[in-house]
Amino acid sequence: MAAFVPSVINSYTGVRNIDVPVMEAAQMLGIRGAKLVTDVLIPGAFPMIFTGLRLSLQASWTTLVAAELIGALYGLGSILNQGAQDIYPAMILVAMVFVGICGATTTALLGYVESKAMPWRRERAQA
Repeated sequence: MAAFVPSVINSYTGVRNIDVPVMEAAQMLGIRGAKLVTDVLIPGAFPMIFTGLRLSLQASWTTLVAAELIGALYGLGSILNQGAQDIYPAMILVAMVFVGICGATTTALLGYVESKAMPWRRERAQA
């Protein structure tokens, strides 16, 4: 649930912010229905969609660790909670570093998917 809202809001905003001339050109060329969605709307909204996915990823990790802090028997949040209760800073530090590594890995993976989904942005960044 934490990941759903940022994705939907950003996707909606991305579609709403597609330039009017682009939509008019698509209509003039006779693009309608599913073809309009796959060829115009989704590629035009990709930057905002991936922004929503990044926000959703952050919200997912935060919610996951918070939920594990409260009531899980296993998991990073549980390790953090146990380290806090036992006053064992090394356990807390290892769990925090692992949360950071997992977050960085999933963010890098999403960045890779984004670069493959939008090759035109990668080419512009290299120029």
